[in-house]
Amino acid sequence: MIYELIDSIPGGGEYWSEYINFYEKFWDRPASPRSTWWGKEYDEFRNLLASNLGIETGEIKDCFFIKENERYFVCRIDEPSSFNIISCENFIPFEWLAAFDEEKRDFFYTHAGFGAVHHDSIFYTENIGDAMKRIEEAESVCGKTGDRISEYPEFEKIKNLAVKLREMNSWLRGFDEKGKIFLNYGEICSFITQDSMKNENSVGDLKRIIKGIEKGNYEKAESDLRFLNAKWTEITGAIERSG
Repeated sequence: MIYELIDSIPGGGEYWSEYINFYEKFWDRPASPRSTWWGKEYDEFRNLLASNLGIETGEIKDCFFIKENERYFVCRIDEPSSFNIISCENFIPFEWLAAFDEEKRDFFYTHAGFGAVHHDSIFYTENIGDAMKRIEEAESVCGKTGDRISEYPEFEKIKNLAVKLREMNSWLRGFDEKGKIFLNYGEICSFITQDSMKNENSVGDLKRIIKGIEKGNYEKAESDLRFLNAKWTEITGAIERSG
C-alpha cells in the first residue's frame, strides 16, 4: 500500500484534508484497513460526509490515512486512476520483501484474555525514497546472476526476481519519494503459528541471500534461497489445503 503525503497529491490536498478532518471527528481515530464498520455506520458516515462536503454520496472518494509528525498521508482507494494498492493471495512476492529493512518489522496484536496478547499480523513501513534505493541495490545484484545459473540452478529464481524488482521500482516511481510504502501480511498470518510468527523474517532472509550473492558466497546464498522458497511453499500449501 502506498500512503501519499497530502501536499504531494495534485489537486487533491483540499478534499483529503476535509475528508480526514470529518472522519476524525466522526470516529476519533484514523481510517485503516483494520477499521470495522457495524450495521449502517458506513452509510451514515457517507451521508453525513456528503452533506458536510456539499456533494452527492456517489462523488465520495475514500482513503485510509496515517499521521506522522503532524503530517497526514493518505492511501487512496476506490478511484480508477489510483494504483495505491497491490495485493497477492496466499504469498508475499519476494520483490515486495526487498523494499524493506528487517528492523522495520512490527506486529498487530490481538487480546487473548487474562491480559495476554497474541501476534496477529506482521507489517512493515518504509519511506518510498529509501525503499527505491533498496530495490535498486537488490536489482543490481540479482541481475548479475545469469552466468551462474548452470552451476547454481536456484539462481534462475534470482534472475526472474531482478525483472520483478524493475517492475516494482517502476510502480514506486509513480509516487512522490516523501510518501510511505506499507506491507501487511494480512490473513496469511492465520496460517503461521504464534511461535513461528515471532521469528518470521523473510525480509531479513532475502537480504542475506542478496548479500551472499554480492560477496560471492554462492553456495550459502543458494541454500538460503532454497529454504526461503520451501518456507513459502509450505505456507501457501497450508492455505490452499484449508480451502
